[in-house]
Amino acid sequence: MSITIQYAARVVDDIQLAFEYYYTQQNAPQAAEKFLDDIEDTLGAIRRNPYTFSIRYNDIRCAVLKTFPYLIHYQIQENSNTILIIAVANTHQKPLW
Repeated sequence: MSITIQYAARVVDDIQLAFEYYYTQQNAPQAAEKFLDDIEDTLGAIRRNPYTFSIRYNDIRCAVLKTFPYLIHYQIQENSNTILIIAVANTHQKPLW
Protein backbone atom coordinates (compact mmCIF):
# COMPACT_ATOMS: atom_id res chain seq x y z
CA MET A 1 0.00 0.00 0.00
CA SER A 2 1.44 3.33 -1.07
CA ILE A 3 1.02 6.30 1.24
CA THR A 4 0.97 9.80 -0.19
CA ILE A 5 2.16 12.76 1.86
CA GLN A 6 0.52 16.11 1.23
CA TYR A 7 1.46 19.42 2.81
CA ALA A 8 -0.74 22.27 3.96
CA ALA A 9 0.29 25.58 2.43
CA ARG A 10 1.77 26.88 5.69
CA VAL A 11 4.21 23.98 6.15
CA VAL A 12 6.79 25.35 3.72
CA ASP A 13 6.73 28.66 5.59
CA ASP A 14 7.07 26.88 8.94
CA ILE A 15 10.16 25.03 7.77
CA GLN A 16 11.67 28.04 6.04
CA LEU A 17 11.27 30.29 9.10
CA ALA A 18 12.93 27.71 11.35
CA PHE A 19 15.73 27.14 8.84
CA GLU A 20 16.38 30.88 8.57
CA TYR A 21 16.37 31.22 12.36
CA TYR A 22 19.06 28.59 12.80
CA TYR A 23 21.04 29.84 9.81
CA THR A 24 21.05 33.56 10.65
CA GLN A 25 20.01 34.16 14.25
CA GLN A 26 22.06 31.34 15.64
CA ASN A 27 24.76 31.88 12.98
CA ALA A 28 24.88 28.14 12.53
CA PRO A 29 24.55 26.96 8.92
CA GLN A 30 25.37 23.41 10.02
CA ALA A 31 22.49 23.48 12.52
CA ALA A 32 20.15 24.72 9.80
CA GLU A 33 21.14 21.81 7.55
CA LYS A 34 20.80 19.36 10.44
CA PHE A 35 17.30 20.76 11.06
CA LEU A 36 16.32 19.87 7.48
CA ASP A 37 17.82 16.40 7.91
CA ASP A 38 15.82 15.95 11.11
CA ILE A 39 12.62 16.96 9.27
CA GLU A 40 13.34 14.43 6.50
CA ASP A 41 14.09 11.65 8.99
CA THR A 42 10.89 12.30 10.92
CA LEU A 43 8.79 12.45 7.75
CA GLY A 44 10.28 9.09 6.79
CA ALA A 45 9.28 7.64 10.16
CA ILE A 46 5.75 9.01 9.72
CA ARG A 47 5.49 7.47 6.25
CA ARG A 48 6.77 4.07 7.44
CA ASN A 49 4.40 3.85 10.39
CA PRO A 50 1.99 6.77 10.74
CA TYR A 51 0.19 5.24 13.74
CA THR A 52 3.33 5.22 15.90
CA PHE A 53 2.91 8.81 17.02
CA SER A 54 0.29 9.85 19.54
CA ILE A 55 -2.89 11.78 18.92
CA ARG A 56 -2.65 15.19 20.60
CA TYR A 57 -5.65 17.16 19.30
CA ASN A 58 -8.81 15.45 18.04
CA ASP A 59 -7.41 13.42 15.12
CA ILE A 60 -4.11 15.29 14.79
CA ARG A 61 -0.98 13.34 15.59
CA CYS A 62 2.39 14.84 16.48
CA ALA A 63 5.84 13.51 15.73
CA VAL A 64 8.72 14.93 17.74
CA LEU A 65 11.95 15.77 15.93
CA LYS A 66 14.96 14.00 17.45
CA THR A 67 17.27 16.98 17.86
CA PHE A 68 15.22 20.16 17.57
CA PRO A 69 12.27 21.41 19.66
CA TYR A 70 9.70 20.96 16.89
CA LEU A 71 6.65 18.81 16.28
CA ILE A 72 5.28 17.73 12.94
CA HIS A 73 1.48 17.87 13.19
CA TYR A 74 -0.37 15.57 10.81
CA GLN A 75 -3.62 13.77 10.06
CA ILE A 76 -4.05 10.31 8.60
CA GLN A 77 -6.69 10.23 5.88
CA GLU A 78 -7.34 6.50 5.66
CA ASN A 79 -9.90 6.64 2.85
CA SER A 80 -7.26 8.04 0.47
CA ASN A 81 -4.06 6.56 1.99
CA THR A 82 -2.84 10.09 2.54
CA ILE A 83 -0.99 11.78 5.35
CA LEU A 84 -1.65 15.50 5.54
CA ILE A 85 1.16 17.45 7.18
CA ILE A 86 -0.57 20.38 8.86
CA ALA A 87 2.28 22.24 10.55
CA VAL A 88 5.87 22.09 11.73
CA ALA A 89 5.67 23.93 15.03
CA ASN A 90 8.13 24.91 17.70
CA THR A 91 7.26 23.19 20.97
CA HIS A 92 7.60 26.52 22.78
CA GLN A 93 4.86 28.12 20.70
CA LYS A 94 1.13 27.45 20.43
CA PRO A 95 0.09 26.32 16.91
CA LEU A 96 -1.77 29.01 14.98
CA TRP A 97 -4.45 26.74 13.53
